[in-house]
Amino acid sequence: MQTEDILDQKETTTKEKAKRPLAITVLCSIGVFGTVYGIWKYYDYIVTGFSFDWMFLFISVSIIVNTACLIGLWFMKKWAVYLFFVFFITKQFVFYFFNVSITNSIYFSVILIAVAFFHIKKMD
Repeated sequence: MQTEDILDQKETTTKEKAKRPLAITVLCSIGVFGTVYGIWKYYDYIVTGFSFDWMFLFISVSIIVNTACLIGLWFMKKWAVYLFFVFFITKQFVFYFFNVSITNSIYFSVILIAVAFFHIKKMD
C-alpha cells in the first residue's frame, strides 16, 4: 500500500512538470546557431590579428555565460533567466562606457528575456 502511494506520487510529479514552450525551444535553437556564428566570427578576428586586450577576455566570458544560460533555459531553469538578464545589462553598460557598438544581438536578447520572463512561472 505504501509503495503504491509513492508510485502515485512520482506519477503526479512527472505529470505536473511543465513542458518547454515552443517559443523557448525556438529561441534557444536560434541562440545556439548565433553562438556558433559568434564563435566562428570571434575565431576569424583572432586569426586575422585581433589584439588580445580586455575585449578579448570579455567576449570570451560572454560566449561562455550566454551558452550556459541557453542550456539552462533549455532545461527550464529560473537561474538561467536571471543570469542572462543581469549579464545582458552588464554587457550594455560595458559596451556603452567603452564606446563599443554591438547591436546585432540586442534585439534577440530583448526578445529572449521577454519570452523567458513571460514563462518563468513554468520553470524550476
